[in-house]
Amino acid sequence: MRRNRNGAHTPVERLQKIVDDAVAAARTARRHRASLMGLNFYADKLAKLRTDATVAFKELGEPSVGDISAVAEMMEVTFAAETDVRRRVSVARELSHELQTTKWKSAPVENIADNIFPQSLLAKTGRG
Repeated sequence: MRRNRNGAHTPVERLQKIVDDAVAAARTARRHRASLMGLNFYADKLAKLRTDATVAFKELGEPSVGDISAVAEMMEVTFAAETDVRRRVSVARELSHELQTTKWKSAPVENIADNIFPQSLLAKTGRG
């Protein structure tokens, strides 16, 4: 897998991993007979994965409005707590195919270290 300079995956790769993690969490919850809609570990895990997927989705470039809306609908089904496991797996497979076959451009990633302390002050002190 290709990594950028600070070790993070591209947004497409991160989104793919998050989708795989959501399917795995749903399967494990089903195996343990736990609901994804209640107050439990698996429901919290799915909610966190949904948030991470939304952040990664925002970092994707926009090939077309149709592609964006199709991926958004598939993400909604994949990360919904009330979705059946079989439907979640089939939609996750379609989402994976869409992510791998469509040319997504990623938005430039900001360097987080630059946001911690202003570069102008570092330049004035001669420590930057």
